[in-house]
Amino acid sequence: MTHDELTHHLLHGMEMARDPRNAHVCGVEDLRVTTVYSPWLLQICRVCRHTFREHDRVRPDPQKPERMLHDDESTLLLCSLRPLSISQVLLATPVPNEATRDAFLRGLQTHWQPAGGACTILVQPRTVLIGRKCPICRHTVRPGDTVVPCPCGRNCGGVFHQDPIRHLTCWDTWNRGANPTYCAFTGATFPSTLEEEL
Repeated sequence: MTHDELTHHLLHGMEMARDPRNAHVCGVEDLRVTTVYSPWLLQICRVCRHTFREHDRVRPDPQKPERMLHDDESTLLLCSLRPLSISQVLLATPVPNEATRDAFLRGLQTHWQPAGGACTILVQPRTVLIGRKCPICRHTVRPGDTVVPCPCGRNCGGVFHQDPIRHLTCWDTWNRGANPTYCAFTGATFPSTLEEEL
């Protein structure tokens, strides 16, 4: 075995060890599953502009194979199958019917209260919240996500994930039982805190 072949095998082995779940997936067309060890985790898909989350199914981008594209029927992010415009992706994302959604959210809010009693919002398709980034997990907001608006009172437009189903409880993580006194998006002190200091 030559030095170059040995180096190639060593580098390939190290690459496989970094992401064990996808270690034996070699083909350009082969489906991969995003894990916490995947190098593309938190990167942005060039088609839908959403971040890659844990458990997202992906395929290599034909234009640049080291980059990934979504290929996930469960979220209807099928970016690798055909180039979609952002508006097509947003329209295709499933949101449960209102009665089912409302019953589920009432049950969830009854049994899993967001820290501080914050109200949650179910993100609908074609809303201004889509594509914003949560300051805790850094994932983009997708249709169907449940979020809590920033309580800063300054209309910063920021939202935190509070979606136990998707394992995104960023609002609870940020609060940790305390009452935050600053905006996680702008760093500005809450107006109520400023009044107390005066």
